[in-house]
Amino acid sequence: MLDDFEFEGPNGTHQCLVFELLGPSIPDTIDELFVDARLPGKHTKAITKQALLGLYTLHQHRIGHGDLHTGNLAFTIPCMDSIPEGEFIEMLGKPDIGQVQRKDGKTLHPGMPEYIVRPASYTAHSRLLSNPIKIVDFGESFSHTNVPRTLHTPLLVRAPEVLFGDRLNYRVGLWSMGCMVSQTTISEAMGSKTTTKIPNPALQEWLEELYFESKRHAVLTKKDIVKLGKLVGKLLQFEPGNIAPARAILEDP
Repeated sequence: MLDDFEFEGPNGTHQCLVFELLGPSIPDTIDELFVDARLPGKHTKAITKQALLGLYTLHQHRIGHGDLHTGNLAFTIPCMDSIPEGEFIEMLGKPDIGQVQRKDGKTLHPGMPEYIVRPASYTAHSRLLSNPIKIVDFGESFSHTNVPRTLHTPLLVRAPEVLFGDRLNYRVGLWSMGCMVSQTTISEAMGSKTTTKIPNPALQEWLEELYFESKRHAVLTKKDIVKLGKLVGKLLQFEPGNIAPARAILEDP
């Protein structure tokens, strides 16, 4: 964290945290650089290991992220640290600002924003793939002493205990991690529209079918996919107590 401050607004006092500038997310990078292709194996492995390290660090402090998915993994862009503000704005373009108006033309209610700003976007470059990644968006994070009753993780990576309304704990992100690993490697979301039904074969057979029978070029060997199946299988357990901790996955060769 670089800085923190409080902002007094019409809706009260807001605690603001300033973090380093991060680049595009994993899905945005894949979509831009690997159209109809797969992320190279070495990058898939690096991203998986770094995400697990981040999750392990959180779990050491008994903190749950609460919204873990590939969209919340972003590449670092250290080259931006020394760029002057003017050059930085030129790279992203001037902010696109739109005034907020009521349909009936009346004055805005107190607390309503006078304008909105379109989010800026940073074009992905292949050199980003060599940069470390970081976990972002801790808006739903929680400590082990203040566990929420439910979470709003994207449905495709949502843990069974969240879906069934069971008691949660800070390790709930491990299921999501299993989905993320397979999604990043195979370039398909588990349970997405490309898989029309729950498969009958075992997880290992399913992963091999998705990977090798896809139109996308295979960049990993069958041995790699076997290792992937073992790893994902340790994370996708319906009983939370049976899921391998992040440290055990990291120590698995």
